[in-house]
Amino acid sequence: MYMQMFTIMQQCAQAIINLIYPPLCSACKQFITVQAILCQSCDEKIKPIASVGLSITKTKAVMVHAASNYNDPIKKMILAKLWSDSIAPVHLADIIWQRTVIKYLTFDVLIPVPAHWYRTMRRGFNQAELIAQQLSKHSGKPILLAVKRVKSTRFQSSLEATQRQENVSGVFTMSGTYKQLLEGKHLLIVDDLLTTGATIQEIAKELYKAKPASITVVVAARAV
Repeated sequence: MYMQMFTIMQQCAQAIINLIYPPLCSACKQFITVQAILCQSCDEKIKPIASVGLSITKTKAVMVHAASNYNDPIKKMILAKLWSDSIAPVHLADIIWQRTVIKYLTFDVLIPVPAHWYRTMRRGFNQAELIAQQLSKHSGKPILLAVKRVKSTRFQSSLEATQRQENVSGVFTMSGTYKQLLEGKHLLIVDDLLTTGATIQEIAKELYKAKPASITVVVAARAV
């Protein structure tokens, strides 16, 4: 009886919150009548996308899982970082958890793709790190900021595909302490978007120095 009363009180409280602060679609920003990430119209635009293998070296490759291709509504949510929207990454993580296979995969630790400190300071956050934090809540797995970006680079989106590998070459490093922690572990690299895969390739090369059991990648969107 007490549980029923508690549930009713929770439902009433949520109804009052929704009345005062009506939920918005995270993509189109239209009011919606239920507590959800996206309105029905935007949600229906997200189509499943196949996982792909990404070569790291001649002998190593990682699987990349994505919730969507790089189209709206996911594209709008990813680009929201440009105006310091820190809620969109949380919603992106929820969509990743709902729409990819990672909840069924074996992984020990989440490793977000690092941003340069100046870019993080300007935006107020690292989008990949916020996504990883929410995925950590869903999975119960810890986050390790194992890889650092040691120099600023041009935005990958501003470069031709042939220039992107050179742009991130030698940009990432990992301390010896993390090499010991990650040895034999199953690692999950987290990012918002994968285009040519150049950034992931450089990070994975660095992480492989720790001799992990496996490396897998998850992103909100993959350019196809």
